[in-house]
Amino acid sequence: MFALRSTVSCPVQESLTDADRSLQRLSEINPHGWGVAHYVQGVPQIVKSPEMAAESPVYSALSNQIESSCVVAHVRRATHGDHTVANTHPFQYGRWVFAHNGNIAGFDDLRPTLLDEIAPSLRPHIVGTTDSEVLFFRLLTAMADAGILDTESGQVDPQSLWKSIRSVVERVAELAGGMHDDTNGPSDETYLTFVLTDGDTLIGHQGGKSLFVHAPTINHGDQERSWAVGNGATDHFLLASEPAHTPAMWTPIRHGGVVGVGPDMTVWTTPTALVD
Repeated sequence: MFALRSTVSCPVQESLTDADRSLQRLSEINPHGWGVAHYVQGVPQIVKSPEMAAESPVYSALSNQIESSCVVAHVRRATHGDHTVANTHPFQYGRWVFAHNGNIAGFDDLRPTLLDEIAPSLRPHIVGTTDSEVLFFRLLTAMADAGILDTESGQVDPQSLWKSIRSVVERVAELAGGMHDDTNGPSDETYLTFVLTDGDTLIGHQGGKSLFVHAPTINHGDQERSWAVGNGATDHFLLASEPAHTPAMWTPIRHGGVVGVGPDMTVWTTPTALVD
């Protein structure tokens, strides 16, 4: 999984195809589909396929062509649902885009409960059979309840976004027996690592599967430092399940931590989200 938010349109081929740990390389162990979302004038454009990214000429061509200020890309290792386009990440509703690394344990039994908690107006938009898509629409329901789902672009900050969905993440984890913190653990445990964006605000939640952040040149007042909470601002903000290149430039996010960037490129984190 990879996500970018930038002040300018950027190419992404290094992280998607060229680097030693690019998504294309990672698709060899995550072979069940790929998807890339990028924003054009504030509108998400998504291309997805159930084939392995490493064997897809379309993936290679698309990755080398995209330049955008916001990109979300994902290669899938299936836990629930067949290998179809409908079950491939990222998922989209309106301007919102979501990708998930993980699993909801016991999802077949929990699915009716979670569907009942999704707003009736949103349920018809669920087209696949994955736990990830149901999780996305449950988060959207919480965002609608908080009054931020349909706000104008650029009006949602990362702290408000997380506040609106935090209780849902905690409830899903509780229903599924707890959110685990073991990237090498059993695949049938619950892991809720995800990224969520509207093209302006981008957040990432480390829910048991690894998530790293890279935000070069964060300015805080008159100082420059690797990380700043509150008024820190950056030109480029990247999230990835694994550092595609130069691991020393990436900071791991702790289990349960949330890191985000707002429309003005101000960085926000939950307390103790970052590994020192």
